[in-house]
Amino acid sequence: MFKFMTKTILLVCLLFIGVLIGLEQAKEGIKNVRGEGLELVSIEGEASLSELPSELTIEEKDQMLKEMGSYNLFSDLGKKFASTVTSATELGIDLVGGMLE
Repeated sequence: MFKFMTKTILLVCLLFIGVLIGLEQAKEGIKNVRGEGLELVSIEGEASLSELPSELTIEEKDQMLKEMGSYNLFSDLGKKFASTVTSATELGIDLVGGMLE
């Protein structure tokens, strides 16, 4: 019984430490997404940001990403799934409406 409790307590402590490390990583990731801590980099007298500036609007960022040729597979799959669910729901409503008439 003592061995079981010791192993269980050690496992719970290990998992708790993993959660704390994961929270710290998430915090750093959020900072990177927000663009906090970006520094101006001077290249031969010209100043440029190392990342996209956070002052841009969402539309401007979207336009820049489209110009760079980026493609988000999950976004495309989500749109197709949403249209399929919408079509199936409309079909179901039409069928039920037809039965009630």
